[in-house]
Amino acid sequence: MGLTARRLGQRELLLEAAYELVADVGIDGLRTRDICKQADLNLAVFHYCFASKDDFLTSLYQYIVERFRIATERFLADAHEPSEQLEALIRLRAHLTHHMARDLKVWRVFQNLSETNLVVREILKSHFGIQRERIAEVVNRGIREGQFRALPSRDPDVVAAMIVSLQNGLIMQLGIDAEAFDADVYAESVVLWITGGHESSSARYNQLS
Repeated sequence: MGLTARRLGQRELLLEAAYELVADVGIDGLRTRDICKQADLNLAVFHYCFASKDDFLTSLYQYIVERFRIATERFLADAHEPSEQLEALIRLRAHLTHHMARDLKVWRVFQNLSETNLVVREILKSHFGIQRERIAEVVNRGIREGQFRALPSRDPDVVAAMIVSLQNGLIMQLGIDAEAFDADVYAESVVLWITGGHESSSARYNQLS
């Protein structure tokens, strides 16, 4: 039997509370009592919302990825041309690095788990695969329309893999040393590389800072 609307709402509150706590205590440091206190819910509610610890953890892993997906969709909402769509994706990582430090901390905890946790590895494998496919579609369209003349490869799959690698390298480097380089300058440089030096529409994204 599925959860009622009330239980689904409580489940969402518990996942949000756990997400907030992960930044401070990591996955291993999560305690049911602390999650319920953070969510302002009775301890018994937790067991009504999740069938087991594994059910809760899998739901939390999926919730973490979903948070990033929603952020991506928000950045892509007003982007129509291929160059604008890629710029939006690139600037998203710069924005996250500058303005969403807790989210990035959670994401790094999540990524580190993939080394030992097969469930997390499969979720991330799917996430990165979807990212590459989406970017490859945009790159392919941009190549057909003559927008990406400076790319080092005409293979959309190769370019997509390069962009995803750059994005994750940005998160890792600035997570270790926030002063290593300016994320916005990085984003601008990557956009100019992709578009062959065309003017970018960065002003449209600066308002999200």
